[in-house]
Amino acid sequence: MLALDAVDAVSICTATSAHSAPAIAALDAGKHVLVEKPMAATTAEARQMVDAADRSGKMLMVEMKWRFMPELQAARAAI
Repeated sequence: MLALDAVDAVSICTATSAHSAPAIAALDAGKHVLVEKPMAATTAEARQMVDAADRSGKMLMVEMKWRFMPELQAARAAI
């Protein structure tokens, strides 16, 4: 999959302990990466992921869920 030119980005939805390896592989293959939180199991793995993003020039994004923010709850209540 990572070799396909038609693939621009990947979403990492594995267990936290398995986030770093596929994220780094995807970044090294020139793909943007969206990873679920927490970003990695350790700070060392997170640093390796950031370093891979820096090397590749691709985006490494961590999904954040904001559904419990008061502003979003107010907007939801208004709808």
